[in-house]
Amino acid sequence: MRSEFAALVRRHLDDLGIEGAKYQPGEFCFELPDGLVINLHNIFRDTAETTPEDRSERVTRFLRALTADDEVPTDWESVRPMIFPALRPSTYGGLGFRPLSRPAFPFVDELIVIDLPDRRVIVTNDHVKSWGITPYEVFDAARENLAEKAPALELEEGGYSRIVDTGDLYATSWLLLPGWLSSLGAEGRRAVAFIPEDECLILALDEPELLAHLFDAAEEQYVDAVRRLSPQAYTTNGNGVVVPFDLAGPHPQLHAAHRARGGLASTEYHAQQGELIEALDEEDGFAPYGIDPAYPSELHFAAGDSGSYTIAPWAAEVETLLPEADYIDLCLTDENNEIVETLAIPFATLAEVTELTPVPTLNPPRYLARNWPDAPTLARLRALAVDL
Repeated sequence: MRSEFAALVRRHLDDLGIEGAKYQPGEFCFELPDGLVINLHNIFRDTAETTPEDRSERVTRFLRALTADDEVPTDWESVRPMIFPALRPSTYGGLGFRPLSRPAFPFVDELIVIDLPDRRVIVTNDHVKSWGITPYEVFDAARENLAEKAPALELEEGGYSRIVDTGDLYATSWLLLPGWLSSLGAEGRRAVAFIPEDECLILALDEPELLAHLFDAAEEQYVDAVRRLSPQAYTTNGNGVVVPFDLAGPHPQLHAAHRARGGLASTEYHAQQGELIEALDEEDGFAPYGIDPAYPSELHFAAGDSGSYTIAPWAAEVETLLPEADYIDLCLTDENNEIVETLAIPFATLAEVTELTPVPTLNPPRYLARNWPDAPTLARLRALAVDL
């Protein structure tokens, strides 16, 4: 339970002599008198399966690192050489966390960190304002610093390279550097990268049999990882731009890429749904999102004759936050609220017919569906439904 974990953190704060910390249950964080916000989402998730002793030790190390004496420089010229981009899942930090970020790939964002001797500090918009520059300048400077760390590599056919980051390489972020991944390709073979967790980068050439093995291995590592990032593979398109493998065109392993995409989507939406459901039970829990409460629909990952896909239900007369699934399952009910019919509608079709719009404060995106389709609209959707 989050309340029990917060109590554990409170005890460790007291043991470390850190006074005046205020717990904010809605944001699942502690605010210190000096303005430091201790976000608990990641450490809570990272220690969920550990023993009580290990969890206690991890929390102590976590708090000591956050409250270390090394201070963040307050001027841009001093901090500029210390910033680097870091890839994180879209749900990193929880719904109440607002770092400086921008999308890198589906369900994966580019954040900026300040690399201090004993810790990393996530850059927020407040940092940027205090430095008197624009977010674009921050992202550009971080990538310039990163370029000095990215090595020139040579990939061999039939094998792969695994780079385990010791904490100062920012290896998974090398995919953000224009031209870097494409430069690793060989004649007739694109380079392919996997980033199953934030400290591991796997590189190989585009060989279908090898990729079949790597897709399986990356998925297994992603599922078991403490700080998971993505089970998906990434490669380059015809313009040399890094894209998820499922968006790179026909391939013998496209089915594996679709499975990885679905696994990533279901993991991220599941994490988001859990927090939104908790917000439903709290007074003003939906205030940060600027909308009235609505039920967050669950995203399911399934497989059919034509391959894997994602699908989310929308029940009649239920105000719902719909995830961006491949299909939305319209659930029609009788007078006893028993489901009597379901209609699988491609998401793009439903969005067009019912004029769904995304909630701008939610990432991954969700769409507010308050009004169940009227009879004419429902008849049109029934004609557009597909068999899965």
